[in-house]
Amino acid sequence: MRHHYALILFSLLLSNGHAFAQSTVGELIDGGGHQMDQAELISLLSGKTWQTGMRGEPVRTQYATDGKFTQTVRLGTGSAFGGQNVGHFGDWVVDESGQECQVRKDLRGGGAKRCRYWFAIGGMYFTVDDDPKDRASKLHKRTAAE
Repeated sequence: MRHHYALILFSLLLSNGHAFAQSTVGELIDGGGHQMDQAELISLLSGKTWQTGMRGEPVRTQYATDGKFTQTVRLGTGSAFGGQNVGHFGDWVVDESGQECQVRKDLRGGGAKRCRYWFAIGGMYFTVDDDPKDRASKLHKRTAAE
């Protein structure tokens, strides 16, 4: 009898497209997700902090309402900067296509422009660095930081 309930629960989870994380744009779109537009994304990011991971370490990005951002990551002890906080700062903008771009500077004086598209499904958020129309583009999960 227990196995019967477990099987029913497992079947319900499989039928819900939001129960498992999508890994590509195609899977997200097929599950009912969408690419966020300019207005949605500005509202989502402005004045908030978002988090993702880099090699197992949390990366936190604070999006100020004035178009500035700061980003920090505490690197693990196995890296050249082990145990230290490193990061970027600069300006962020969302263009008409819904692409978020950061013009970054780092604490050593270097920098670069980094752009990505955001997608949403069932209260979950993902970014893609590649072509947002390519169904095979890999998604990166983003979470609101507390």
